[in-house]
Amino acid sequence: MAVIRARARARAGARLVDDEIHCAELEDQPPHFEQLKRLKLLVDPSVLIAPSSSDVQLLEQLSLDPVSGAEGHFMVQLFKPADCTVEAARRALGFLRTAEVPPDLPSEHVASFHYTKLPEDGEMLRAVGVLLAACTRAGGSGSVLRIVLHAVGRNLVLDSCALHSLSIFQQHLHPSAYGGRAKEGLSLFALLNRARCKVGERQLREWFNSPTYDRAVLDARLDAVSFFVGAASAGDLLAHVREALAGAKDVARCVRHVRTGCRLADLKELRDHCYAHRRAHELLAAQAAAAEERGFTLPALLRRFVDEGGLAASLSNVAQLISALVNFPASAAEATRVVINDGVDAERDRLVAVLDSLPDALNEASALEREAAFGALVAGGLLPADANAAAPAHRQLEELVERLQVLYVPQLGFFLSSPPELLHVYEAQLREDLRPRMFVGHEGFASDDSTYCKSATAEHLDTSVGDVVSQIADRDLAIVHQLEARLLHKADKLLASQEMLATLDALCSLAHAAHELRLCRPELTDDRVVELEGAWHPIARARMAEGHEFIPNDTALGPTATTSGGERRASMMVLTGPNGSGKSVYLKQVALTVFLAHVGSFVPAKLARIGLTDRIQTRIFSRGARARAIARRASRHAPCGWPRALG
Repeated sequence: MAVIRARARARAGARLVDDEIHCAELEDQPPHFEQLKRLKLLVDPSVLIAPSSSDVQLLEQLSLDPVSGAEGHFMVQLFKPADCTVEAARRALGFLRTAEVPPDLPSEHVASFHYTKLPEDGEMLRAVGVLLAACTRAGGSGSVLRIVLHAVGRNLVLDSCALHSLSIFQQHLHPSAYGGRAKEGLSLFALLNRARCKVGERQLREWFNSPTYDRAVLDARLDAVSFFVGAASAGDLLAHVREALAGAKDVARCVRHVRTGCRLADLKELRDHCYAHRRAHELLAAQAAAAEERGFTLPALLRRFVDEGGLAASLSNVAQLISALVNFPASAAEATRVVINDGVDAERDRLVAVLDSLPDALNEASALEREAAFGALVAGGLLPADANAAAPAHRQLEELVERLQVLYVPQLGFFLSSPPELLHVYEAQLREDLRPRMFVGHEGFASDDSTYCKSATAEHLDTSVGDVVSQIADRDLAIVHQLEARLLHKADKLLASQEMLATLDALCSLAHAAHELRLCRPELTDDRVVELEGAWHPIARARMAEGHEFIPNDTALGPTATTSGGERRASMMVLTGPNGSGKSVYLKQVALTVFLAHVGSFVPAKLARIGLTDRIQTRIFSRGARARAIARRASRHAPCGWPRALG
């Protein structure tokens, strides 16, 4: 679900994804709405919400498919501008206790905590208010973990056609007619995706979906990737870090489950994630100490992770707490509940001791019931007082008495299990005043070979012992609730850890791919140049049959670019040749190299000097005649405002 609010020049947007509200301001103008198209392609919202006063071009664009341009692809809901005021948004935020809100913060200050984080103009605040109101009407928004702000103003823009023609992503639908999860085909993302955990893969996908020309962001990523590439060449640091990152989990999903009642799998994932964070921190902290001895420091992104030593210690305590409380083998065997370790709670230990001694107590109670039954039958003349004088008929009756047994049934209590034939003897042949005291009626039940009824002994055990298994389960549940409360108190740290490990995994993924594919670090510059030496198309090379090699190519574009012979080149190149000669492959490899540089990745070339670019345009498209028509429509020249476009 996404909300779009229009202003004179920009649009504020808010979307709800996995119980997180993501906010951004889109610098978009009609008629192209490129950022809106990218947003729809990235988010794929179920509903788009916009004010009814929006301009006609925006309303028409909202329902269109970002790739094919087909109408009616998205459901669009309109709201009256009067229904969304700053006051209404603040009231809605006042009831929103995210994981970032301090637990002891008074309710009257919750709204202020939220809207001081949003831009002062109020448009994004209104968008969040509308989103919360829409979710409330739909029966959702009961659990929002946090509000995340995104800066999209310095993102490199690719329209949906460029994404497909360059094979940045390639979704292969499930072959089953009944549907199923799509998988990533042979694409640029698939080639560089070496992430060890799902959150790292999502982070890397987000970088590919939102390439940037922010120099500081790109340099920070490239520095970290360079460090890991050097570590991969010199030792096993990258392998050890990636091994630790395999334990990172989707903590946000676990925290959502903890809020509504956690499962054993959630506790296990939280424990494993905390240990993974501690292990990764230990590895990088040791590397940082060794680096300081040699007189240099870790890259900024890794330094930030190492400096969060307090977070690693806090998460280590969380993992130790979960391990100390939860008996994972017993919980897995139980399958329906979380079992607590012995020695955690004195009352629970007492109940467990009672349960352990229960077999002996049941044997004693059963012996008493048999003794009472023999006495009653002897007093009624149905059995002789001397067991040696028993006739065959007497022995049959004795065998029925020996089958008397006191049993414990969790949640129902204690019962006397008796053969139906013995009860028939009681009723037909034994005087009422001699019959053992039994209650069959509504308090008992029967199976094929036994009748279960309450007796004096069973009632005494109900009173003295009680439903001990249920009492243990209740005590376990109370301890689990206490654990959930302590985990929710650490929710902000857990979410911060997920973000850090996701970033670290994405960086390690790029470094591992760069090491295996022999990519080089690009030199970024503010000049409008693309200088590549020995560049190749990564997807085309991956598709080549064994024994064949891709012939690398050089590129020199831009007013200041020169060839190896010193010849100056202009900022435009005209490429001609027969069909199948590789023109499209060459054009795509240049675009892919520039794209990867703006992700913060190494690039497929021996040397690369790339100017910061704000847009990539292409007419290359090959999805049939209909698709080619779409490509022609989508390939109009960008309006003024894209001074650094590559096309």
